[in-house]
Amino acid sequence: MSLDSNVMEMQEKALKIAKYYMKGFGNTFFEIVNWSYHYKIRPERKECVEEAYACLKEVESFYEKIPFEELQNEREFCPLFCVRQMLPRFREKMEKRFQECNDTTYKDFGDEAVAIIRVASAYDNTLRKLLKKNQKIP
Repeated sequence: MSLDSNVMEMQEKALKIAKYYMKGFGNTFFEIVNWSYHYKIRPERKECVEEAYACLKEVESFYEKIPFEELQNEREFCPLFCVRQMLPRFREKMEKRFQECNDTTYKDFGDEAVAIIRVASAYDNTLRKLLKKNQKIP
């Protein structure tokens, strides 16, 4: 394989990975957890619940549009599959958090958010490494 074809392949891979990259993904989960915290302090503020669910819906909608069947044999996309599997459990913890507003549900919910962010960071790292390699090409 020639250098040009390697470069083209690497650029195509970076573009494909970037296509399924959700900018602000981690911040969205921190925002959801933050809304749940504010709700614990002031449960009369129902907009906290609405805002948290709106943020989660944004993530879920993004993931619904990813063509997972086309990506299943490409290891770079593994974190996307993992996050997709984690989202229903996150939603369950979130529902429990808003129903039972206590320290235990807050910790469980926050831990689940952190786990999702950590898995997603592997995808972010893959994209960043590819972009760095592409920048080094003359």
